[in-house]
Amino acid sequence: MQVDDKYYERSVSSLVALSYVADNIGTLTQMAESLDIYDYDPDLEYVDYTVGAIFLADGLYDKEKIQPYVERVRDGRSPGAVPLGGEVEFSNAGYKTVGAGAGEDAEFDCFFYFDDFDLINRMWKLGGHIDNHKFITPDRGRVRGFLEFSFGRYKILGDLSKPTTKDPWMLSELANAAVAFAEIRPHSFHISLQIMGSRPFEPLEGVEPLICILLLGGDINPDDGGIWREKRLFQRETYSQYEGFSFSRFNEHKNRPGDPNPTKVVEFTFPRLFHEHSYVDLIMALKGYQLAYNPAPLVPYEGCEYAEHNRELEDALFDWAAEPTALPDSAIAAFVGKVEQGLDYETRVFAGHDPKFTAYWVGEIEKKLLNYNEFVRLGGREWLREM
Repeated sequence: MQVDDKYYERSVSSLVALSYVADNIGTLTQMAESLDIYDYDPDLEYVDYTVGAIFLADGLYDKEKIQPYVERVRDGRSPGAVPLGGEVEFSNAGYKTVGAGAGEDAEFDCFFYFDDFDLINRMWKLGGHIDNHKFITPDRGRVRGFLEFSFGRYKILGDLSKPTTKDPWMLSELANAAVAFAEIRPHSFHISLQIMGSRPFEPLEGVEPLICILLLGGDINPDDGGIWREKRLFQRETYSQYEGFSFSRFNEHKNRPGDPNPTKVVEFTFPRLFHEHSYVDLIMALKGYQLAYNPAPLVPYEGCEYAEHNRELEDALFDWAAEPTALPDSAIAAFVGKVEQGLDYETRVFAGHDPKFTAYWVGEIEKKLLNYNEFVRLGGREWLREM
């Protein structure tokens, strides 16, 4: 499967490889144990582990066994027009990771020894690095943070990247494959959409559209005291002292050093990352939402005219996260109508998805919103509508 040069060339191969390795992790473990490279041995040098890894790869690779994974990706692809990016974060310490002390993560110590094992060079194809919500460069010494895979980022130092894909299914599957491969508690999923056209951002009237996308991609569950919250926002997981509240933000991505025309994207940082979960409905909804409303990202950016208005939206979101309440069905209908409008715009103007594909996912988005809305209305007791 050939990948257009404007996209990250290893997106497809990474999905196939991650899925295959995750399904064969038991075999891989046994092979590593038989080669005496499963555990750290101070008597072995880096080159010994490198040689062992080559033997592992040779032993695991089987073209006939991998072929079904290739065919699944080929059959599942449904590209649109909007270039997409994704980042997934992992940590056994959850939202307490940033600022965690020694021993709070008994298994990985919040990846304090990431650089000692040269994982920056072992995970480069996945954009692997440690994110402590301030720095992403590998020359800062030891630091605790989240293990992050940034699909499409092919150079951490210098922050060079390409879009991952233009296929929502591909991006969703990459997130799931990464969760299965990492075998570490999943934390968050950042989704980036390239800005299409040159329309100026507009203020978002009312908080209801933001609540709708929280219903699709947030984490509405009981807290430790049994009280229902939207946990990502309520626990201030998307807040940092360096940039404040981060629900959506404006970014520029360079694909080569000194790039005079970096790609402009809107990055949504609120979604929770789960095990075995489809994000296609969320990604389709975010595309339609951004194309139809063209809302200004909530994190202030240079030249932002709506910072004060966005602070009001943030306050309303935090209030809702602390005590989620159901939306009127009219608000859901208005949001779904806008999403459909935005996706139709993608197809008409930018040669996006087939109209049948769009119609199917608009229906799925509406169905999920109505279900989750009833779930919130009844305090998490039951579903009322058939999924």
